Amino acid sequence: MCCLFDIQTQSGADVIDQTLSPALSNPQTVFRWIFGVLFFVILFNNSFGQVSLEQIIEADAVEDIEVLIQRVGNDNASVRWGAIVTLGQNGKQAGPAIPAIVQVVKNRQENGSIRISAVRAIALIISPSDPSNPAFRDAVPSLITVVPVLAELADSQNSDARSTAASALVRVANFLYARKAVDAIPSLKSAGKILQSSKYAETRRMTEAIDDTVLYLQLLWIKQLLPNWITNYPYVPVIAGVYFLLLTISLFLLWLYPIGLWMINERISDSIEVTLPNWMGGIRLPLRYLLPVGFFHFHPRVLDAWVEKHLETAAKVFAQKPAVKDREIFVPIAVDLDGEPREGLDPAELQPAFLKRQTLILVAGEGGAGKTSLACMLGKSAMNYGQDRRLCKEHAMLPVLLDPDVDLRSEEKHGALLEFIRQQLKMMINESEAPSEKVVKHLLKKRRVLLIIDSLSEMSEVSRSLVRSSIVKLPVNAAIITSRSSEASFKDLGLHTVTPIRVTGDNISIFFGAYLTKRKKRSEFNDTDFFSMCRQFSAMVKDKGTTPLFATLYAEQVICKREKSYRDDLPMNIPDLMLCYLNQLNRSIDGHGLDDRTVHSAAQAIAWECLRQTYRPASARLDAVLKAFGSEEMASSVISYLEQRLKIIKTVGFGKDYLRFTLDPLSEYLASFHVIDKFSGDRDLWNEFFVEADKQAEAPESIMYFLLALHDCCLTNEEKVTIPPFVFEELRARIETVSKN
Repeated sequence: MCCLFDIQTQSGADVIDQTLSPALSNPQTVFRWIFGVLFFVILFNNSFGQVSLEQIIEADAVEDIEVLIQRVGNDNASVRWGAIVTLGQNGKQAGPAIPAIVQVVKNRQENGSIRISAVRAIALIISPSDPSNPAFRDAVPSLITVVPVLAELADSQNSDARSTAASALVRVANFLYARKAVDAIPSLKSAGKILQSSKYAETRRMTEAIDDTVLYLQLLWIKQLLPNWITNYPYVPVIAGVYFLLLTISLFLLWLYPIGLWMINERISDSIEVTLPNWMGGIRLPLRYLLPVGFFHFHPRVLDAWVEKHLETAAKVFAQKPAVKDREIFVPIAVDLDGEPREGLDPAELQPAFLKRQTLILVAGEGGAGKTSLACMLGKSAMNYGQDRRLCKEHAMLPVLLDPDVDLRSEEKHGALLEFIRQQLKMMINESEAPSEKVVKHLLKKRRVLLIIDSLSEMSEVSRSLVRSSIVKLPVNAAIITSRSSEASFKDLGLHTVTPIRVTGDNISIFFGAYLTKRKKRSEFNDTDFFSMCRQFSAMVKDKGTTPLFATLYAEQVICKREKSYRDDLPMNIPDLMLCYLNQLNRSIDGHGLDDRTVHSAAQAIAWECLRQTYRPASARLDAVLKAFGSEEMASSVISYLEQRLKIIKTVGFGKDYLRFTLDPLSEYLASFHVIDKFSGDRDLWNEFFVEADKQAEAPESIMYFLLALHDCCLTNEEKVTIPPFVFEELRARIETVSKN
């Protein structure tokens, strides 16, 4: 008996060495052993003998497993490989070795064959096995970490590694499934993504098995979580029920009365917050989000309801803006839309552009081409109730017009533009308070506000840069930009370009017919008079065509002459047309006014002050204009006359300390008259003029229209004023340079 107990506490090798070896030397002893064993089996039953033998083997195996685990970390590759293979052959008994073998698999510096053997060993050890076996108690965390590594190996180029890792991954997933290891969800998800993107079909087919395991574990996690919450927090179901009821009411309002959600949210201040209990994180939450209404504040249906509520008022206010009202008579003109010619621009043609997340439309062309008129027309169409005639088919938008004289300087980079839009919306919706910055940002982001940026090319470089950065950062996702240039800096934002086409040939009669009809004057012209007007204007503009502005000004001259309110001859060229336009405005003034010469001289001097810095139409400082006149008292009265009565200039800026012309082409031609009158035959002054012209940014393209106006005025005044011949050559050279490019 004592001998047998000694055997159970020693290794198999010691038993053989200490017990069997001495016995073999003495036959009597062998006999006693045989008799003793038979007696022991009969006395204690055969089953006890079997259990004891298994215990002996298991104790020996456990000791061998521990030795093998130590060898897995041996520096000798052959020793490591032999230990890993042996552990795999031991099956479930090698469960404690899982963490060590996993480290081998995860070691990307390890020999490839040894890593594959380690993967194979993991598969052999865990399958088939009882997950509840204590031997696998420490295996789960290690197996969770090795899952993504197995997925990477299952996607490797080595076919042996791929098939071995794939088999092991499935067995590991099944093992984690059986162990209900919910902590494995992130690793399994990561593995699933790797398998899904594999270029090998057999690897991709494993994705479904991994996804099924993830789904099961997720459902199990929820099942485990809910009873704990309900037990620890019995009032949670009540809170959840109340919240569900509030959510149902919010959804009901969203569907039937979305403006109600807007009104509720606006009446709940952001400053009202509620601190949640510690078991819910203890965070402070605005009341409107504790009530579900906060999550629907800026829902598309709610924003649409807000826009629709203010649409009628906004349309009336927008129509009364000076830039819009002055262009009330709009004659459709031919345009190029992204390089494709159109007879006229139908707002519905731009609807595909508004399917994108951000839509920027550039209306580019020369001064007087009708850019602002097109932009205002598109702004009106943005508020149209009919989907088929609206600029954006999905929803209406409120247009906000930004002219080049708005001062966008601010301590906060985008603050001035945002504040400008807020105040414009306040006027458009006729409310006592402007919408908050948060509201305006959402309206801009979700394209419920259409920003119309007029005359971007005439803005300062600082303002241009700020506008562009604001479009990106705020962001402004619906905008129309008018400019004389192609605005290359905006190309990366996906511009859609609309380019007005000059009125030429037969289109002149079409334009005049449409304009006179809208002015309700067509019936006053018989065909002979009408076509005579068309021929005279065609002769004036020749083959180069003209802009809608010049055609409109000429038509007004003909109407006034026909009504006998204008006695002078009709102009024969564009420079004279500009002066005739001033004369017509001046003679329409009732009561005491200034004579035409005084008006011409004053307007020309102011125009040059507006162009002299950049050679482009811009704003001039009021003090610089007063200084140019010499007499401040006389200058103030003349400026007031031109602004209040003729309405050809306007005072701009927050401090009302800048002047600007209402029509850019008019300022360019009047400035040209002033330059010719001032420089005359002085070569030095002309040379200085061209030196300054070449210094302008992006010259001569950026100043081409001023150069064209100056060239026209030089040709017209060639017989009246001595102009050095080289002036014509210099002007033509720069104009031709732009034309070639």
